[in-house]
Amino acid sequence: MRSRALVLILSFCAISPSRGQSGEDTPVDDKPKDAYIKIINACDTTQPERWRTGLDLKFKGKPIGRDIRLGERGPIGKISFTGKDVIEVFRQGDDTQALASVPALLKGGGFYTLVIMGQIGASSADLKVAVVEEYPLPPSSERPGLCRVDLLNAVQAYPVSLSIGKDPPQPLTFGERQEIFLPPGEIDLGLWLTDSRGVRRRLQAGVVAQAGGNITAVVHPSEERADRPGFFRADAMDDRAAVAEMNAKPEMSPTPN
Repeated sequence: MRSRALVLILSFCAISPSRGQSGEDTPVDDKPKDAYIKIINACDTTQPERWRTGLDLKFKGKPIGRDIRLGERGPIGKISFTGKDVIEVFRQGDDTQALASVPALLKGGGFYTLVIMGQIGASSADLKVAVVEEYPLPPSSERPGLCRVDLLNAVQAYPVSLSIGKDPPQPLTFGERQEIFLPPGEIDLGLWLTDSRGVRRRLQAGVVAQAGGNITAVVHPSEERADRPGFFRADAMDDRAAVAEMNAKPEMSPTPN
C-alpha cells in the first residue's frame, strides 16, 4: 500500500500541460487523410431547461453527432480531410451559422475528441473548442504499467479543485489541461467547490485505471444544476478497439448518427 500511495503522490506532482493540441506542429497538407473524431458537450447555460444545449458536430456538411447535450459524448465519425478543411459545431437542428469551428489540422489515422466549452443561451453562444489528441501519443505520454489521464476543466462559473486519493485538492482553472499518470485500480478522485452558503464540499468522481489505459476526463458543468460540476471519463483505448473491430468487417464502418 505504501508503494501505491507513493506513485499517486509522484504522478500528481509531476503533472504538466497535456500535449496533443491539434495543429501546434502539424503543417497544412493538401493530401487527403483519414481520422476519427467525436464531440463532448461541456458547455454551460443560464437557461432553466439545461437540456436545451444540444450541439451538432459536422464535417463538410455531414453530421458526426446530432443533438449532443450538456455532459454527453457523441459517436465516433471517420472523416477524410486535408489541412484546408474545417470541422464545425452548430446549434442542434440549425446549420445556418456555425457556433464554433476548428481547422482539420489532424494526423492521419489519429483519434480526436473535440471538447466544446463556454456558454450557450437560447439565442446566443460564446464557445471554445479544445482538441484532445488521443492517438497517436508522443513517447513522453507513454508510461508502462500506468494509466494516462488527460484531464480538462470546462467549469468557468465557479472555482473547482481536484484531489487524488488523500492528496490535498489542487485548483483547476477554466480551460486548463493536465496529464496525470495513475497506477491500476480504483482511484478515489474528489471534486471540490464552495457552495452558495460558503460551505466547502467534496463530490465523488472516481475512476477505474487500467495499465496502458488512456482516459480522457472532463470536469464540466452538471447537466442537472448550475452550481455543481459533473465528471466525464472514457478510455480512448476502447474507441480504438471498437473501430478496429468494425474495420475488420467489410460491411461495417464507423458512421455518423
